[in-house]
Amino acid sequence: EAVRPFDLSSDLMLRVSFIRLSGQEGVLLFNLHHIACDGWSIGVLVKEFVQLYEAISQNRPDPLVPLTIQYADYAQWQREWLQGAVLQEQLEYWQRQLEQLPAVHTLPLDHSRPAVQGFNAGAHVIEVDAPTLQGLKQLALSSQATLFMVLHAAFTVLLSRHANSADIVVGTPVANRLQRELEPLVGFFVNTLVLRTDCAADVAFRDYLLQVKAVNLQAQAYQEVPFEHLVEHLNPVRSTGHSPLFQIFFSLDTVVLLPLQLPEVSFTALQTEEPQVKFDLSLNATESAGGLSLRFAYNRDLFEEATVSRLSERFVRLLQGIVADPQTGIHRLPLLLESEQQHLLHGLNDTQVDYPSERCLHELFEEQAAAVPERVAAVFEEYSLTYRELNERANRLAHYLRSKGVGPDVRVGLCLERSLEMIVGILG
Repeated sequence: EAVRPFDLSSDLMLRVSFIRLSGQEGVLLFNLHHIACDGWSIGVLVKEFVQLYEAISQNRPDPLVPLTIQYADYAQWQREWLQGAVLQEQLEYWQRQLEQLPAVHTLPLDHSRPAVQGFNAGAHVIEVDAPTLQGLKQLALSSQATLFMVLHAAFTVLLSRHANSADIVVGTPVANRLQRELEPLVGFFVNTLVLRTDCAADVAFRDYLLQVKAVNLQAQAYQEVPFEHLVEHLNPVRSTGHSPLFQIFFSLDTVVLLPLQLPEVSFTALQTEEPQVKFDLSLNATESAGGLSLRFAYNRDLFEEATVSRLSERFVRLLQGIVADPQTGIHRLPLLLESEQQHLLHGLNDTQVDYPSERCLHELFEEQAAAVPERVAAVFEEYSLTYRELNERANRLAHYLRSKGVGPDVRVGLCLERSLEMIVGILG
C-alpha cells in the first residue's frame, strides 16, 4: 500500500482500507499523499476520527465544529502575500545564507555514489537514557535555547568531525502554521528549512550552541518561502545522484500520539519500516518519558549498517560528553567509544614481536633483500624501490662513507625531506 502510487489527476488524496485478520482483529490503514497532508495533519485526522466514531456509535450528531477557513483559503492568501517586496526580502536572506553552498556533503561513503540516486532504505535505532536527556534539556534552558537546537548543534559537530569539514548543511521540517486558524486544518503546510552552520573554530560547545540558535531563529524568521521555490531561485547545479541544497536531514518529534480510547475498541500502532529513504542520511529524534529515541535512516546504496551503527553510538557518546562539560571545545568533545579508544591506543600499538636481537638491523634487511629481491620495499609518491635496489643504493652510500673515514661510533647527520633517499641514508 505504501508504494502503490497516486494518480494526482484523478485519485482522491486519501485512501483508507481495513484488512480483517480475524473476527476480533484487523489493520486500519490511512494513506494520504504528501501533497495533501503533513505530520501535523495526521494528529488532526486521528483526533477527528475518534470524535466521529464515538458520536456515531452513540447515535449523537456530528461533534466537529465547522472550520472558519479551508486549505484553499490559505493557499490563496499565501500566493497573494508572498510576492513583491515580501518575497524579495525572504529570497535575499536565503541568497546570502546559502552563497557558495557545498554541492554535496563530504561524509565518507562505504560505496561509490551512483550516477542516479537510489532510495533503498536502511534504519538503525539507538536510545539515549533519561539522565542524559535531562542534562540536554538543562543545557537548553540555561542557554535560552530549545532541545532541538541542542541536538542540532551536537549533530552538526558529529557530522563535521566525521566529514572533516567545517561547512555543515542539514535540512529540517518546520510546521509553518504560524496562525492559530491553521492548526485544525488537514493539508500540506510543512516546509523544509536549510540550516547551515560553521564548525571551524574550536569554541566551547555552549558558545557554539548560541551560534546554532541564531541560525535557527533566522531561518524560522524567513520560513515562508516554499523549498521548491527556493531551489528554483538559487538554481544550484543539479545532479541525478543526490538531492539539491542538502542531503542530510534532521527532525525532532516532541508530540507523541496518545493511545486511542474508543467504546469497545482498542488500537495499537502498527510498527513498519519505510520502504524508501529520501536522503543520504536522516536523524529523527523522538522524546518520550524514558529518554530519547534516535532513528538513523540511511541510503543502503551509500552506507553499510555497521557504519551507521558506529555513527549512532558515537553520537550518544558525544551527547554524554556535552552534558558532562558543555565548556569543552567542539573539536575536543569525546567521540570514540571505550572499545575504540582501547583499539587505537593499545591494540594497534601492540606490535611487539620476537626477533633475533643479537643481529643488527641492516643484517636483517640484507637477509630480506636476498630472499625477495624484486618485491617493493619502499614507496614515496609515484616512486618506489625494490629490496634489491634499496640494498644496492644503501651499500654504495656505505662504501662512500667509509672512504670518508666513517666507522663504528662515528656520528653522521642526515638533512633530508621525507623521501626514498632518507631510507637509503638511514640504511647506508
